[in-house]
Amino acid sequence: PGIYAEFGYILMLKGDSKKAVSYFEKEKKFWPESARFMDTMIKNAKSYKYKKPEEAKPEKTTGVAQ
Repeated sequence: PGIYAEFGYILMLKGDSKKAVSYFEKEKKFWPESARFMDTMIKNAKSYKYKKPEEAKPEKTTGVAQ
């Protein structure tokens, strides 16, 4: 992906989905070949549930090496 997609992804991870979608739309406008991927990212951004780091629960580990 291009720079607009990268920045949109960062915004999405920080919880600013509305702004992320605008950058995904820019990516799609300037690079039409990214449209399918950007449509998926837009869909994901609209349903993304941001969790503050202190709210995120670490995954449980079994302690067994795989």
